[in-house]
Amino acid sequence: MKNSCKTITTCYVCGGANLDIAFETKAMPLTGLYLPEGSKDKPPSFDQGLNYCANCGHGQLKNIVSSEILYNDTYVHRSSKSVISTSGNDYFHKYIRKITGGHKYESILEVGCNDLYLIDRIQDLGDSLIGIDPIWKGKDHFHNKKTQILGRFIEELRASSEIEKRPDLVISAHTFEHVEDLFDQLKMLISLASDNCLFVIEMPCFDTMVKIGRYDQVFHQHLQYLSLSSMMHLINRLECRYINHIFNYNYWGGTLLFSFQKTNPASSHEKPEFENIGLATVKKGFMSFLELLRLAHEQLVQLDEPCYGFGAAQMLPVLAHHMESDLGFLKALIDDNDERVGKCLPGIDCSIVAPSQIKNFSDIAVVVTALDSMRPILRRLLDLSPRRLLNPINIF
Repeated sequence: MKNSCKTITTCYVCGGANLDIAFETKAMPLTGLYLPEGSKDKPPSFDQGLNYCANCGHGQLKNIVSSEILYNDTYVHRSSKSVISTSGNDYFHKYIRKITGGHKYESILEVGCNDLYLIDRIQDLGDSLIGIDPIWKGKDHFHNKKTQILGRFIEELRASSEIEKRPDLVISAHTFEHVEDLFDQLKMLISLASDNCLFVIEMPCFDTMVKIGRYDQVFHQHLQYLSLSSMMHLINRLECRYINHIFNYNYWGGTLLFSFQKTNPASSHEKPEFENIGLATVKKGFMSFLELLRLAHEQLVQLDEPCYGFGAAQMLPVLAHHMESDLGFLKALIDDNDERVGKCLPGIDCSIVAPSQIKNFSDIAVVVTALDSMRPILRRLLDLSPRRLLNPINIF
């Protein structure tokens, strides 16, 4: 695929060019795809790697796959369809309420509004609201009398005259990790925003990912891996005022929620203490992650009883890729989502079945294959009482 992938050599937070390779992997599969069972279509895979910026402590993909490939009509993620996404949005919603303190805004902009789950919950905070997301491309509409939805990528707002009122509140949950030039796009939004506009953003946290060894969270759709260090570099370079940050430890092991304001940076609240993770720590963590998966794979293939996976997660192809397995040793993947039953995941050699298709859980072993839903799945499995219960990672 000509021009489908490009290599990045500059940090998109601080602008530095001295990036180090934390790790590389060949032919990493795409995620977010559910194919018809028995499909002969083979989605493309791409070489990938993770760069580390020693200057600001930022993590960033080495290779960026074309958005036309990543977010075409087969991309299925919808907030309201995912239990972890809805609970994550609910947590983010509470954070927005806390930071805004009941203030009423003239114009709210949500970047990455997805299927409108969050924007519906903040209607009372604004006189007018705008949501943008490429999943609505070609489907611009008014969701209600005061809420306009635009099918756009962020960069398409650069020369846009579609925003009549300059936003005084910009919110975004799990979108800016998908954006290529993080600093440039935020700078553009700041230029569109009103004076003293408040920005409230949530992204997965690089510090958390390394701390708990979840390197399967590095995948093609997530270009940026923000640490506390790179967050502060970013806010300072944008000449904005840091306000606050917290973590949601029940989402991806600890997502980073932070807020800043378009105003004099000298008036920032007390700044957080942090240390750069360090390249050696990132590299060592990745090697430990691979060894953990090797041992889990070895144990699973040696079981002398039928073994199933529980959770046909969108991210499972990446975990299997690092395990160097198509998971063909599993009888099937069990999933509570009826829309996934009868389908398959790229590079995974087992079908997806409903729990009702298992005659007797006491006769089977079950390994959790949706790592980001580990806690609710474990509660579910304790009720189902499988003969064996296996966890491929140590921390969740």
